[in-house]
Amino acid sequence: VTVIDSKPFDTILYIDGHLSTANYVESIRSSIYSLCTEGFSPWSPRLYESICLGAIPLISAESIVLPFERFIDWRSFSAKVSVKNVKNVIDSITKIQK
Repeated sequence: VTVIDSKPFDTILYIDGHLSTANYVESIRSSIYSLCTEGFSPWSPRLYESICLGAIPLISAESIVLPFERFIDWRSFSAKVSVKNVKNVIDSITKIQK
């Protein structure tokens, strides 16, 4: 747990199974990071949901072209995690926090 402005956040929350919409939204809102993996294509709604709900997206998609990359500095509010390195995501997050 990480505390920011007196509010506790889960650094990583592992969910195994299906959540109701309300629990899904709350799990992202209560987390600092949100792992955004590929869906049926390199992008998925998780990326936009994470941004809207206040979590830092950890984008894990090798061939993704992010919207408006020429105009938006995605590195200022997200991070990329190699698909091959997803198992080491905790180490990656630790490096981001430093």
